[in-house]
Amino acid sequence: MTSWRPKLMLATLLALVLAMSGCGDGAGEGRRIRLSLILGDSSEWFKGAVKWKQLVEARTNGRYTVQVIPNATRSGRNQTTELQTVQQGDLEASLESSILLSTLDPRWTVFCYPWLFPDHATANAVCDGPVGEEMLDSLREKNLVGLAYGANGFRQITNNQHPIRLPSDLKGLRIRIPQGLPPELFRPFEATTHQMNFGDLYLALERSELHGQENPLPVIFAAKLYTVQRHLTICDFVYDPIVLCVNRDLWYTLSGADQKLLRECAREAMKFQRQLVAEADRVLPNKLEAEGMRVVRLTEVERDAFKLAAQPVLRPFFEKTAGKELLDRFEKAVKDAIEKAKAPPDDEEAPQKP
Repeated sequence: MTSWRPKLMLATLLALVLAMSGCGDGAGEGRRIRLSLILGDSSEWFKGAVKWKQLVEARTNGRYTVQVIPNATRSGRNQTTELQTVQQGDLEASLESSILLSTLDPRWTVFCYPWLFPDHATANAVCDGPVGEEMLDSLREKNLVGLAYGANGFRQITNNQHPIRLPSDLKGLRIRIPQGLPPELFRPFEATTHQMNFGDLYLALERSELHGQENPLPVIFAAKLYTVQRHLTICDFVYDPIVLCVNRDLWYTLSGADQKLLRECAREAMKFQRQLVAEADRVLPNKLEAEGMRVVRLTEVERDAFKLAAQPVLRPFFEKTAGKELLDRFEKAVKDAIEKAKAPPDDEEAPQKP
């Protein structure tokens, strides 16, 4: 009379296991992904995150919902806490700077090597190539899965003391840097660096606790740093990609088809986000001038003076920190990307000999 009960219990247990593991025909149904980022809703980071949300929700017919959380409000406006929260699985996903990722793995410091990338197109080609994919794969060691590269952009220097055109103009300045950016970058110029959470930066500048800071133009504009900084130097000294990261344990519960879909949506969304950043880099210098900033655009000769002063100190440091072999591979990838960009398309007919 009661032989059906063990069978029912077994079936119920099996259903629970399948639901928890994400396996079976209903895998992924009703899943919510909370995507956190440190910047606000006017930033290119946020717009890229919303693009991913739109693509994922549309292409899964609502099986997945993405909640975008600006200003890292679930993590006390602290990027380090945000990243740790994703690693622990208390948040499902985040957008993180390569600079912060270097605090988990020193190999990511390679992106901080000054003047490694000449332009956005080259940086994108290297990030999307084999060495960039290898860096994404390395995040699995830290309980993260890197889905795609976006762009924070080329980092520029602001201050409220005087224009910066020469390496000596940095001497004695107190400059805020984020956790993960090597202080060694400024030591050849005798500037003092102070690591500080981005959420605390504006107030520190407003109180004149610091002379300056460095960030990409979209961040400077979105955070309204022009109201507390008078001088901007466009030097393109570090290119900073961002990565759409997902908790690894969550990722392994998804079906292969859903993993492929989420990754494809991430790459499409980050391509869109990169385009926004490249356009911002083009138009923001004039906008920041209109807001009252005095903008210095370093010439190639002026930039070379900074490189010459920095190279003897910084090359050994980055070879030791990121690894000489990795740095060499990145430099070769940059060279290859530049040469490929110069080459005619494969389908273009070769000129006929007379």
